[in-house]
Amino acid sequence: LTKLFYFGPMFRYEQPQTGRFREFRQFGVEVYGNSSYLLDCDVIMSAYAVFKKLGLKNIKLKINSIGNLESRKLYSNALKQYFSEFVDSMCDDCKRRINTNPMRILDCKTDRGLVIDGVNIMENAPKINDYLTDEAREYFNDVVNTIDSFNIPYEVDYNLVRGLDYYTDTVFEFIIESDDELNGLALGGGGKYADMIKSMVNIDIPGIGYAIGVDRLISVMEKQELFNDIDTKVNAVIIGLDKDSKQYGLDLAIKLRESGLVVEMD
Repeated sequence: LTKLFYFGPMFRYEQPQTGRFREFRQFGVEVYGNSSYLLDCDVIMSAYAVFKKLGLKNIKLKINSIGNLESRKLYSNALKQYFSEFVDSMCDDCKRRINTNPMRILDCKTDRGLVIDGVNIMENAPKINDYLTDEAREYFNDVVNTIDSFNIPYEVDYNLVRGLDYYTDTVFEFIIESDDELNGLALGGGGKYADMIKSMVNIDIPGIGYAIGVDRLISVMEKQELFNDIDTKVNAVIIGLDKDSKQYGLDLAIKLRESGLVVEMD
């Protein structure tokens, strides 16, 4: 089992939305080499631990299953048949996706609120849980029952998908659930990708992971005034009057900082 994390700059291809920048910073976790509902839960809970450690308020987990490869095939066919009736009214991306990957349509930001004849076509679309195989359904039930035992706020959202072809079974995201402008804001998410490595290099290695947008995370922490609680007081100020004392002062400052104190120098 290989566990990795990364933290660095990323670049977005599509048109940025409010609060989403062309260049952004991202933190992520990737685990490869095993397929287990317990591993799924372990990875999900590691993300929740990050949010709790930062003191973020009103965090809620949204989780769903997009099934194994057999389930996805059945569901994609059902979506293609359903959306074909409305495709002329949809955005150009969705017109293309209906033939390449119909599940991506459910994740479309442009057509999310599209209403035709008084019906929101996204909300009324077929749900993946009706197309899960017995094996996929049992796997997801094990995930949900385990998450339930941790007593964290969560919701099974049958409209939650990860449209990329390599995602299978468990998908999830963490959102803010509040009564202010942050309500519904996604902080990060991910899922299981049993087929990703195989689709690239034909080696069957399952994986699961998630990503958290750091710029958005900082913005939320500012709105929730979490930085106000950070202790920035200076414990000591070291002043040297000549070259030798200044060098000694630097050595002393470093040692004091290593002990956990906040130290400034002139």
